[in-house]
Amino acid sequence: MPGWPWGLLLTAGTLFAALSPGPPAPADPCHDEGGAPRGCVPGLVNAALGREVLASSTCGRPATRACDASDPRRAHSPALLTSPGGTASPLCWRSESLPRAPLNVTLTVLLGKAFELVFVSLRFCSAPPASVALLKSQDHGRSWAPLGFFSSHCDLDYGRLPAPANGPAGPGPEALCFPAPLAQPDGSGLLAFSMQDSSPPGLDLDSSPVLQDWVTATDVRVVLTRPSTAGDPRDMEAVVPYSYAATDLQVGGRCKCNGHASRCLLDTQGHLICDCRHGTEGPDCGRCKPFYCDRPWQRATARESHACLGEALEGGLGTLDTTSLPLTHPSLQLAPATAMPAAAASTWSCTDCPAAAAGVSVSTAGTTPPAATATTAGRASIETLAVP
Repeated sequence: MPGWPWGLLLTAGTLFAALSPGPPAPADPCHDEGGAPRGCVPGLVNAALGREVLASSTCGRPATRACDASDPRRAHSPALLTSPGGTASPLCWRSESLPRAPLNVTLTVLLGKAFELVFVSLRFCSAPPASVALLKSQDHGRSWAPLGFFSSHCDLDYGRLPAPANGPAGPGPEALCFPAPLAQPDGSGLLAFSMQDSSPPGLDLDSSPVLQDWVTATDVRVVLTRPSTAGDPRDMEAVVPYSYAATDLQVGGRCKCNGHASRCLLDTQGHLICDCRHGTEGPDCGRCKPFYCDRPWQRATARESHACLGEALEGGLGTLDTTSLPLTHPSLQLAPATAMPAAAASTWSCTDCPAAAAGVSVSTAGTTPPAATATTAGRASIETLAVP
């Protein structure tokens, strides 16, 4: 399974390089050359590209001399933050002119499904704010948790000490307070945040459920809380009226599929879901498919695929999937006895089966005769006992 790009430097050039296509992927990333399952993950993408952004303030209604929402040439809508044009767009999102403190404006990007985040960046079209909070939601906006804070005065703005140079002091990731977004030579600014910045060194994503939870998000929110000011940061009246302006909001991450898919697709309702393999299903490949439940579901890792077992036979009794334990089939055919170790004695049931289900097709070599009973019309149960 590909490792995390923890060495990613968040500059404009390396952001582009990180999201550029790499070498050709294997024909089937989720299985090796011999057909055995292996852990696989979708590629790193800009999860915010083309996604909806909700802004708490946008100029243009009512129209002003500089901003008119009804005129495409003078509109500064939130869609400009995630449009494919990126920094090439001649326009930036712009907030209303804020007449008084507090000067808080929020930008919320809806990712559409769970992603495992790697970085977040936002380019400002003017001097960057002196205070920004970065939040995430794991439940499509119902609740929020901080990822990090950015301020020239961490104690004043957020009641926190500046982030230590060597990362979190505790055993797990936490939201730290970093320096304010960097001003650029052209008068613009850049907010650049890596999930590594808030994680202890050496923490492995495969083996750390805490880190897996930390990087998971369905939505990302940027809260602009204080503009740049040359004087006392507590004197907000010195900078009003004020407006924020930004473009090119990027959320670098991988579609969360728990190691059981190499890509995400749109379903028939237009929702983003994983293209699940290894006998798994669900938006995030987070459960085993029916009849694939011979062991509890687990997330795949670089060392173990944790494929769901119990895959049905293909083409009748003569074809066996050797990558799992094919003990059952929706048609109530049983697997060849060679695939049934002594420890695999199980009881299986079928609902809404034909009344003829009591006539079970079975390979008996090496097994005791199965007990098959039709309890009611359309329902049957089978108990299979394997011989050691």
